[in-house]
Amino acid sequence: EFWAQGDLEKDHSLPVGPGNDRDKTRDVPLGQVFFVEGFVKPLWVQWAKVIPEAKVCLENLNKNLSYWQAEAKKLRKKEDAKIPNSREREGSVKFSAATRDTTLIKEAEQTRGVPEGKDVSSPENRRNRE
Repeated sequence: EFWAQGDLEKDHSLPVGPGNDRDKTRDVPLGQVFFVEGFVKPLWVQWAKVIPEAKVCLENLNKNLSYWQAEAKKLRKKEDAKIPNSREREGSVKFSAATRDTTLIKEAEQTRGVPEGKDVSSPENRRNRE
């Protein structure tokens, strides 16, 4: 779905949104972790409280999330190895709705024409994009 949107954005000479470019598949693990932790898991946690039978789905979701976290961690290690004198990031790769991955933000800034270092979530940027 996201790649199809990216293909349409390319066809119309529009900037391709982060996570929508099939040519940048390295973003997939980070995108999966962000999406599951930020949107999917909170819904299923609440759903499992209301419908106890849904706990099996939540258990499977947690297994899936663990897989993508491990893949994202491998990706980070690979990227860290490319940067001279970089220290390995500590701890597990975790994202929440409030956490933004620096790599994805930089790509979003470049894709959307936002000056580097500018907070893409600021009210000023939202007004400028409208």
